[in-house]
Amino acid sequence: MAQALWRRAHLDEFTLRQARRSLAYARYWREEASAPLTYITPRRSLAEARLALADARRLRRQLVALRAHTTGYLTREQWAAIQANAAAATA
Repeated sequence: MAQALWRRAHLDEFTLRQARRSLAYARYWREEASAPLTYITPRRSLAEARLALADARRLRRQLVALRAHTTGYLTREQWAAIQANAAAATA
């Protein structure tokens, strides 16, 4: 059975896009918290912003671990281990 291989550059770009999206999401919720007329309470908006920042931190750890790999390709198991370690470090 052949191993599934992914290019490291592709995973790097994918993770970076996710991190940028999380930061944009956090920025949106911070602005929403300071808006005077909103149907969502500022407390809820700030909670959403904190969750998005935590996700961005997890993705940053994932990106650092991914860039530490010297080979150009990763197996599914290596990628799963990187994701699990980043999630465990953030929790």
